[in-house]
Amino acid sequence: MSPEGAVAWTTDGKATDPDEMERVSLAVLKLARALGEHRGPPARGLLHHAFHDPEIEFRRRALEALLAELPRSFEAKEALPLAEQDPDPVIRFLAARHRGELETVRALLGEGLPEEQAAEAKRMLASRLAGGLSVAAERDGGLSVQGAEEGALAEPAPSAGATSRARSSKT
Repeated sequence: MSPEGAVAWTTDGKATDPDEMERVSLAVLKLARALGEHRGPPARGLLHHAFHDPEIEFRRRALEALLAELPRSFEAKEALPLAEQDPDPVIRFLAARHRGELETVRALLGEGLPEEQAAEAKRMLASRLAGGLSVAAERDGGLSVQGAEEGALAEPAPSAGATSRARSSKT
Protein backbone atom coordinates (compact mmCIF):
# COMPACT_ATOMS: atom_id res chain seq x y z
CA MET A 1 0.00 0.00 0.00
CA SER A 2 1.32 3.39 -0.92
CA PRO A 3 1.02 6.48 1.30
CA GLU A 4 -1.55 7.76 -1.21
CA GLY A 5 -3.73 4.71 -0.54
CA ALA A 6 -3.07 2.53 -3.58
CA VAL A 7 -3.53 -1.10 -2.52
CA ALA A 8 -1.65 -3.93 -4.24
CA TRP A 9 -1.34 -7.59 -3.36
CA THR A 10 1.82 -9.47 -4.22
CA THR A 11 2.58 -13.09 -3.52
CA ASP A 12 5.75 -15.12 -3.47
CA GLY A 13 4.16 -17.66 -5.79
CA LYS A 14 4.26 -20.39 -3.14
CA ALA A 15 0.64 -20.05 -2.02
CA THR A 16 -1.35 -22.76 -3.73
CA ASP A 17 -4.39 -23.22 -1.49
CA PRO A 18 -7.27 -21.81 -3.58
CA ASP A 19 -9.45 -21.16 -0.51
CA GLU A 20 -6.68 -19.15 1.16
CA MET A 21 -5.99 -17.22 -2.06
CA GLU A 22 -9.69 -16.39 -2.37
CA ARG A 23 -9.95 -15.34 1.29
CA VAL A 24 -6.93 -13.04 1.04
CA SER A 25 -7.99 -11.55 -2.30
CA LEU A 26 -11.45 -10.77 -0.91
CA ALA A 27 -9.87 -9.15 2.17
CA VAL A 28 -7.60 -7.02 -0.05
CA LEU A 29 -10.58 -6.01 -2.19
CA LYS A 30 -12.63 -5.08 0.88
CA LEU A 31 -9.68 -3.09 2.23
CA ALA A 32 -9.26 -1.21 -1.04
CA ARG A 33 -12.98 -0.37 -1.13
CA ALA A 34 -13.07 0.69 2.52
CA LEU A 35 -10.06 2.95 2.10
CA GLY A 36 -11.60 4.42 -1.06
CA GLU A 37 -14.71 5.36 0.92
CA HIS A 38 -12.74 6.70 3.88
CA ARG A 39 -12.04 10.42 3.96
CA GLY A 40 -8.58 11.32 5.09
CA PRO A 41 -5.18 9.64 5.02
CA PRO A 42 -5.04 5.87 4.36
CA ALA A 43 -3.27 5.30 7.69
CA ARG A 44 -6.23 6.79 9.55
CA GLY A 45 -8.60 4.48 7.65
CA LEU A 46 -6.47 1.43 8.43
CA LEU A 47 -6.38 2.36 12.10
CA HIS A 48 -10.15 2.75 12.19
CA HIS A 49 -10.81 -0.58 10.46
CA ALA A 50 -8.22 -2.43 12.57
CA PHE A 51 -10.23 -1.76 15.72
CA HIS A 52 -13.80 -1.07 14.62
CA ASP A 53 -14.64 -3.42 11.78
CA PRO A 54 -17.00 -6.25 12.80
CA GLU A 55 -15.11 -8.83 10.69
CA ILE A 56 -12.08 -10.15 12.60
CA GLU A 57 -10.11 -11.21 9.50
CA PHE A 58 -10.53 -7.74 8.06
CA ARG A 59 -9.40 -6.15 11.34
CA ARG A 60 -6.28 -8.34 11.28
CA ARG A 61 -5.44 -7.47 7.66
CA ALA A 62 -5.97 -3.74 8.28
CA LEU A 63 -3.60 -3.76 11.27
CA GLU A 64 -1.08 -5.89 9.40
CA ALA A 65 -1.13 -3.46 6.46
CA LEU A 66 -0.79 -0.44 8.75
CA LEU A 67 2.21 -1.87 10.61
CA ALA A 68 3.91 -3.25 7.50
CA GLU A 69 3.33 -0.41 5.06
CA LEU A 70 3.23 2.67 7.30
CA PRO A 71 5.24 1.55 10.37
CA ARG A 72 6.47 5.01 11.34
CA SER A 73 3.13 6.76 10.99
CA PHE A 74 1.39 8.37 13.94
CA GLU A 75 -1.46 5.90 13.40
CA ALA A 76 0.85 2.87 13.65
CA LYS A 77 2.22 4.19 16.94
CA GLU A 78 -1.33 4.83 18.13
CA ALA A 79 -2.39 1.30 17.13
CA LEU A 80 0.19 -0.58 19.22
CA PRO A 81 -1.22 0.08 22.71
CA LEU A 82 -4.74 -0.58 21.40
CA ALA A 83 -3.61 -3.86 19.87
CA GLU A 84 -1.97 -4.99 23.11
CA GLN A 85 -5.36 -4.75 24.84
CA ASP A 86 -7.37 -6.37 22.04
CA PRO A 87 -9.23 -9.60 22.87
CA ASP A 88 -8.01 -11.24 19.62
CA PRO A 89 -4.67 -13.04 20.08
CA VAL A 90 -3.73 -12.46 16.43
CA ILE A 91 -4.12 -8.68 16.83
CA ARG A 92 -1.92 -8.88 19.95
CA PHE A 93 0.59 -11.06 18.05
CA LEU A 94 0.85 -8.49 15.24
CA ALA A 95 1.72 -5.79 17.78
CA ALA A 96 4.23 -8.00 19.62
CA ARG A 97 5.85 -9.03 16.33
CA HIS A 98 6.12 -5.38 15.26
CA ARG A 99 7.82 -4.46 18.54
CA GLY A 100 9.96 -7.61 18.65
CA GLU A 101 8.54 -8.62 22.04
CA LEU A 102 9.51 -12.28 22.13
CA GLU A 103 8.15 -12.98 25.61
CA THR A 104 4.72 -11.77 24.51
CA VAL A 105 5.00 -13.85 21.34
CA ARG A 106 5.87 -16.90 23.46
CA ALA A 107 2.88 -16.31 25.75
CA LEU A 108 0.56 -15.93 22.76
CA LEU A 109 1.71 -19.30 21.41
CA GLY A 110 0.20 -20.80 24.55
CA GLU A 111 -3.13 -19.14 23.76
CA GLY A 112 -3.53 -21.11 20.56
CA LEU A 113 -2.65 -18.83 17.66
CA PRO A 114 -3.92 -19.91 14.23
CA GLU A 115 -1.49 -22.03 12.18
CA GLU A 116 -0.07 -19.14 10.11
CA GLN A 117 0.78 -16.95 13.12
CA ALA A 118 1.89 -19.91 15.25
CA ALA A 119 4.41 -20.92 12.58
CA GLU A 120 5.70 -17.35 12.39
CA ALA A 121 5.91 -17.12 16.19
CA LYS A 122 7.89 -20.37 16.35
CA ARG A 123 10.20 -19.10 13.63
CA MET A 124 10.81 -15.86 15.56
CA LEU A 125 11.54 -17.68 18.81
CA ALA A 126 13.71 -20.34 17.18
CA SER A 127 15.75 -17.74 15.29
CA ARG A 128 16.44 -15.98 18.56
CA LEU A 129 17.50 -19.24 20.22
CA ALA A 130 19.57 -20.31 17.24
CA GLY A 131 21.57 -17.10 17.11
CA GLY A 132 21.28 -16.43 13.39
CA LEU A 133 20.76 -19.92 12.06
CA SER A 134 18.22 -20.37 9.31
CA VAL A 135 15.07 -21.69 10.96
CA ALA A 136 11.86 -22.60 9.15
CA ALA A 137 8.53 -23.65 10.62
CA GLU A 138 7.08 -26.71 8.95
CA ARG A 139 3.37 -27.24 8.21
CA ASP A 140 3.22 -30.09 10.75
CA GLY A 141 4.30 -27.69 13.53
CA GLY A 142 7.94 -28.82 13.58
CA LEU A 143 10.99 -26.70 12.90
CA SER A 144 13.85 -27.24 10.49
CA VAL A 145 17.21 -25.66 11.26
CA GLN A 146 19.92 -25.11 8.65
CA GLY A 147 23.46 -23.90 9.08
CA ALA A 148 23.92 -25.51 12.50
CA GLU A 149 27.19 -27.10 13.49
CA GLU A 150 27.02 -30.86 13.48
CA GLY A 151 25.41 -31.98 16.71
CA ALA A 152 23.82 -28.63 17.57
CA LEU A 153 20.17 -28.72 18.58
CA ALA A 154 17.74 -25.90 19.27
CA GLU A 155 14.82 -26.97 21.41
CA PRO A 156 11.29 -26.08 20.29
CA ALA A 157 9.66 -23.11 21.96
CA PRO A 158 8.31 -24.14 25.38
CA SER A 159 4.93 -23.30 26.80
CA ALA A 160 4.34 -19.92 28.43
CA GLY A 161 6.42 -19.31 31.54
CA ALA A 162 9.12 -21.85 30.78
CA THR A 163 12.69 -21.03 29.86
CA SER A 164 14.34 -21.96 26.59
CA ARG A 165 17.94 -22.97 26.17
CA ALA A 166 19.93 -23.99 23.13
CA ARG A 167 22.07 -27.01 23.90
CA SER A 168 24.85 -28.78 22.12
CA SER A 169 25.56 -32.48 22.08
CA LYS A 170 29.29 -31.83 21.54
CA THR A 171 31.61 -32.90 24.32
